[in-house]
Amino acid sequence: MSGFFARSTHETEGDEERQGIAGAPLTERSLHDVIITRDILFSFFPPELVYIVLHHAEYWVEARALCTKDITVAANESLSYLETSTILDHQQFGTEDIHLKVARVEFRIVSHDQGWCSDPTLDDTYRGYTWFEAAILRPNDADPAVVHQVHNATGEARRWAVQTNYTASSEFRKHIVTWNADGSFSAGPGAGGGTGFIACLQAGDRIELIARAMYPRWVNWIESAQVSVYYGIG
Repeated sequence: MSGFFARSTHETEGDEERQGIAGAPLTERSLHDVIITRDILFSFFPPELVYIVLHHAEYWVEARALCTKDITVAANESLSYLETSTILDHQQFGTEDIHLKVARVEFRIVSHDQGWCSDPTLDDTYRGYTWFEAAILRPNDADPAVVHQVHNATGEARRWAVQTNYTASSEFRKHIVTWNADGSFSAGPGAGGGTGFIACLQAGDRIELIARAMYPRWVNWIESAQVSVYYGIG
C-alpha cells in the first residue's frame, strides 16, 4: 500500500474528528476502508448505483498533510508553509487498478495577525493584510525535478486566495475552508471560493499552502495548517 493512503510524510497528529459540510464527523479514511465498503454494497446493488451512493455519502479516501511549525511571516514576505503529497488518478489495490478523482480539498489553518492595527476601520474585520494562498505545483515535462505554479485561469495570479486572518487580534483562530469538485465551497468570512482549483489538478501535482503578509508591521503568526485531499473512486 502506498504511504499516500496512510499518512503524509509531514508531521501528523493523532486521530482527529472533523466536522464535514453536513456536520457529520469525518476521520481519515483509507482506500482499504472504501473498497471493503464498496464490495459489501456490490452484494446488494448494481455497481453504478454503489458509486453514486458512495459519492453522495461522501465516503471518500482522504490524504492528509499537516504542519505544526510555529512560524511568523512579516511584511512583504511569502512563505511556503506546507505541501501535500502528489495528486493521484489511480492506485493499485490487489489486482485491481482503482480510478481516483479529487472530490474535495479542505484547508484547516490556525493563525492570527500582529494583534493591532493603526487603521480602526479594519478592526474586527477580515480586510487586513495577512493571509494564505494555495498554489498548484506541477512538474516540468522536460525535467520532472523542476516544478512550476499552474496559472489561475480566473485571474492573472498563479495562486488562489484561501483565508485572510481576522484583523487586529492576537488570539489564534481556526479557519476551515472547503472547496468541492462541483464548484461549491464551505467557509466563513475572509475565505476564498477556490474557483477552478480542483478542475486544474492533474496527477503528479502537489498543493502548496503559502503564508503571506504585506506592508510594514503586518505579521502573520502561524501555529499549524492541514490540507486534506478527498478522493472518490470509480
